[in-house]
Amino acid sequence: MPHRNLIWKIQSTKNILNQLCHYIEQKSSADSVEVLKDFARQYYQNVPFDDLEHIAIEDLYGAMLSHWNLALQRQPDELKIHIYNPTLEDHSWQSPHTIIEIVIQDMPFLLQSVSMEINRQGLTNHLVIHPVFNVVRNKQGELLRLAADDEAASRESFLHFEIDRQTDVARHAYLKQRLSAILRDVAAATEDWTLCVKKMQMIIQELSQKGNVDPEEIAFLQWLQDNHFVFLGYREYQLQEQPPSSRLFIPVTETGLGILRDSIADPVAGAQNSISAEAFKKSTAPMSLSSLKRLHVQRFIARYLWITSGLNSLILKDSSLGKNVF
Repeated sequence: MPHRNLIWKIQSTKNILNQLCHYIEQKSSADSVEVLKDFARQYYQNVPFDDLEHIAIEDLYGAMLSHWNLALQRQPDELKIHIYNPTLEDHSWQSPHTIIEIVIQDMPFLLQSVSMEINRQGLTNHLVIHPVFNVVRNKQGELLRLAADDEAASRESFLHFEIDRQTDVARHAYLKQRLSAILRDVAAATEDWTLCVKKMQMIIQELSQKGNVDPEEIAFLQWLQDNHFVFLGYREYQLQEQPPSSRLFIPVTETGLGILRDSIADPVAGAQNSISAEAFKKSTAPMSLSSLKRLHVQRFIARYLWITSGLNSLILKDSSLGKNVF
């Protein structure tokens, strides 16, 4: 019986998509009918029937078309976000929810990152649609067509969220600002991930060549690198004496990677964390630095690699050449 019910739902979803394509034929111009029908099928093909069955065909069409129009013009690496409350009068379709539409270059962690921010703001996701399209654009960023299987194309994520209805325009603006910042971080971390891993490997090699480092500490760093953590960023720091008995970590400009790029985490305006000189002098093993705002692994030369972990920070000490290593 469950198997028969699944087959029924799959067929019912196909029926809904067929009705939608028929509606597109009625509403669209001859030169755009086929591409919109193809787009609609891919847009909704992985949405469960239970989510589609209560939505009017007109509203399925309106939501899909709005997202298509958002994507019509997009430059490489450009982030497109549209947050609005659709109404029949203004948008020719309606929903009881606030709609978030995003078009961005496809990369890991997009769906999870946006969903977490929505939840962090105390909002509920009522519907999530996340198709990925291979699209062909010209040099001006205009969307020409959906790409064929063997065609060079831009792989782009289309994210559609329906959240608790928000009537305050200022709330829309704040949500857009937050999502823009988060997706900027995701893009930076994804683009620089390989470089961060190479930095960790360099650190492991350096420490392995020293005779005063506990092999277990090196093994732990190697374990981190072996796909047990996602490295989000890297930056070098200098230690500066801070009378009477502490030291400040001063960011070094143009050393940041990932979410610690200078363009994202301003090294001048960034927080200066400190540690007591006595604590640093006595430390012989990894220790925690809880004042740092995000989760990361650090070293005193002053380099650090951010990771997703339960640790605030891991500090490794190396006093050779008068330098210190996180």
